[in-house]
Amino acid sequence: ECTGTEACVSNFCNSACSTSSECTGNAAGNTTCNTHSTTCYNATTNTNTTCADASGCTATQGCVSNFCTSCTASSDCAAQTSNTTCNTHSGVCYDATSNTA
Repeated sequence: ECTGTEACVSNFCNSACSTSSECTGNAAGNTTCNTHSTTCYNATTNTNTTCADASGCTATQGCVSNFCTSCTASSDCAAQTSNTTCNTHSGVCYDATSNTA
């Protein structure tokens, strides 16, 4: 009965969730908790992995709004091991040291 991304914590609508059970019954199917951003989201339509930073994503993905997805800025890639630069045209994190093209 809370807003789309809010959780019900101890019978209060709270902007921060800590477990998916707090998102149960949420509008718009936002029944899963992204524990990094502490917001409820729809895991059916958003199948991206949740992340604290890009180190939790695949080598070419950035961490954008706590989801592993295409990068929009190099800051999205900052925590990658070597692919710390974002190719804004392709949305892929790459290693600017070895790939200077």
